[in-house]
Order: sequence, then C-alpha cells, then structure tokens
Amino acid sequence: MKKIFLLTVLCLLAVLNVEAQEAYARFNSDNGTLTFYYDNNKASGDYSMNNVGQVPAWSAVKGSVLYVEFVESFASYRPTATNYWFQGMSELKGIRYLSNLNTEEVTSMGYMFDGCKKLGRGSFALVLPSFKTDKVTNMQSMFKDCAMLPHIDVNSFNTSKVQQQVLAGSEGMEGGPGGVPTHASTPEDNQESW
Repeated sequence: MKKIFLLTVLCLLAVLNVEAQEAYARFNSDNGTLTFYYDNNKASGDYSMNNVGQVPAWSAVKGSVLYVEFVESFASYRPTATNYWFQGMSELKGIRYLSNLNTEEVTSMGYMFDGCKKLGRGSFALVLPSFKTDKVTNMQSMFKDCAMLPHIDVNSFNTSKVQQQVLAGSEGMEGGPGGVPTHASTPEDNQESW
C-alpha cells in the first residue's frame, strides 16, 4: 500500500513540475545575449512572453541585444505570437538555435525582425525553413529595415492565411514578386561561434 501511495505522490509531483513550466526570456548584459527558456526557473527580472498585438517586455533592452538564442527546452513551448519579438534590435548580430522556436501555433509575425539592421552581417544568415506558418495571418513588415539580410529562404512559408502585407519593407533583399526573398541561405551560415 505504501508503494502505491509513494508512486501516486511521485506521479503527482512530476505532473506539477511539468505544469509549472513557463516560457520567458532572460537578458545577460555581460555578453548582450537574450536567451529564451521554457522551464520552471523563471527569476525576478526575467521577461514573460507577449500576446498578439503586444510589444514584448524585453523591448526595454532592445538596443543592447547583440545575440539571441533559444535553448532546447524552448522547443516544447508553442507561442501564438512572435510579433515585435526582435523589432528595433539594431545591434542584433545573430540568432542561435532558431530551430528551437516552434511556430506551429503562431498567428502573428508582424514586425518580427523590423529594424534588425546588423542581423545577417558577416557569416550570420537567417535560416527559416523550420518556421511553420500555416496559421499566420499577419506578416506585415516582418523584415522591414533589414538591409544586412540579402539571403533569406522563405519558399517553405505557407502564406495562404496571411491577410496583412507579406514580408514588406525589406530594403536590400534579393527576392521575387512583391519583395518576397527567394535566395536560400545554408545552415552552415549560422554556425559562427560567439
């Protein structure tokens, strides 16, 4: 009887531990890295995720962000909005482990990379084939003012539900009709160490 009770308690603790997981971002001012997590270790000063139409709280440090990374645990999180996530991060040079950003439930990507003027500089490129865009209705100005991003492969994007301008405002990008970029980058482009 004690074994059954103990097993039940352990199962309940495991369930409670999973339920306590929360998505958040943490900024490290020492190295300029904004890291995204999904676990139960959120601390005071960490940033909560935003909802559709809201600017994320981490925009308060946008001028100081040099790098963004998504840790492995974040792959289990399903955001519904990534709008404004990197908007105005004019010093952002690279995004690491972007494949850990699961976008299958996202409906809004508007202004996501708007103003990321240095993103793509050097050997960093933005590799987006893992983005699932089946539910996205807003991609307005997603790459606006991203002059250093001449090579983005968005051929895998499903834009059938998009109601607002697709990827508009990206000066300096190679692309097809409507400014939609078509030149592919390779995953190797994203392997520079920090």
